[in-house]
Amino acid sequence: GWRASDWFGTFLPFENDWIYHQELGWVFVASDEKDGLWLWHELHGWLWTKEGVWPFLFCNDTSNWLYFIKNLQGLPYFYDYGMNNYYHFEESSMSYENTNGENIHKNTKTNSGTVLPGQKAMNMER
Repeated sequence: GWRASDWFGTFLPFENDWIYHQELGWVFVASDEKDGLWLWHELHGWLWTKEGVWPFLFCNDTSNWLYFIKNLQGLPYFYDYGMNNYYHFEESSMSYENTNGENIHKNTKTNSGTVLPGQKAMNMER
């Protein structure tokens, strides 16, 4: 069933290393084999975080640091330090809306959707 992490929040784990995170939605979880987590999200690509860093996330696709603000009406809201902007993803359109009201198509890389073989899920319970 549902699990609660003091630092990562509430999530529902599945045997295939996918979780449903109460705030982020569906993410694939892989350990960085240290203390951190790589999270793959369909619209974000690979994001990295760990205890003491969360709610900050490093976005591998853009090399920007993101700050997860909160989920409002089913959409996770972020601040992107590289873009100096607040935004949320619109899951149905594969684009995101920034605070300027612009829709910007996500820059997807060919490897952003790849789950590498041999990666292990990390235990997020503490």
